[in-house]
Amino acid sequence: MIKDFDAATAPKANGEPRALFVDGHSSHYTPQLLCYAKENNIFILGYPSHCTHALQGLDVVCFARMKDQYRKHVDAFEEKNGSKLTKADFTGVFGAAFLIAFLSETIMAAFRVTGIYPFNPNAISPTQMKPSEVTSVKASFLLPQASPVQRIMATYNYQTIPSTPLFPATPTLNAAVTPMVHSSPFQDPVIDPTLYTPSKRGRTMVESLSQTQILALTWSPPHPSIPAKSHLHWY
Repeated sequence: MIKDFDAATAPKANGEPRALFVDGHSSHYTPQLLCYAKENNIFILGYPSHCTHALQGLDVVCFARMKDQYRKHVDAFEEKNGSKLTKADFTGVFGAAFLIAFLSETIMAAFRVTGIYPFNPNAISPTQMKPSEVTSVKASFLLPQASPVQRIMATYNYQTIPSTPLFPATPTLNAAVTPMVHSSPFQDPVIDPTLYTPSKRGRTMVESLSQTQILALTWSPPHPSIPAKSHLHWY
């Protein structure tokens, strides 16, 4: 504020009010900044949330042109040298693109296109300000997950483990063995689960897994007189 904006604009303003446009991040509205702005006749205007794609001149014009120029300079560099751009070459390529992209004409166009100067409220169309559409969906597993997987997911995602198995038909070779019925996760109902430390989540997961059943396939070397066989055990 003091070294850049105020120093560059105060002589031109000659005592007239000045406006500084910033995004809505709280760090841009510190008490010290607001007091300094009030004492020096500076108005701080914040962009509304989720509107910088249409109102922020750097995003709309300057950065868009910078990306285009940078891409062209990278392609030209690699074609000329027959090799990929490295860290040692980045400064030179980026600087050349920056000098072409950030011209006075480009910066003035950014203020004009966003309707800041000259002031034009019609520069932003209603289409740009309409609410965003919901396009994401919540994915789900096509196949039911085993009880250990469910408990790990519940521990780290704070989900509720169902009281009945999600897999109604677990294959078993022994009719006397039945799948375990899940219980609720081992979490203190008084404590917000988002406050759990990694070690607390680890202990919770271990304790929860101790009550699950895992179907394991083991093999026992046979006695010469006994045929080889496999055994299924629940753990």
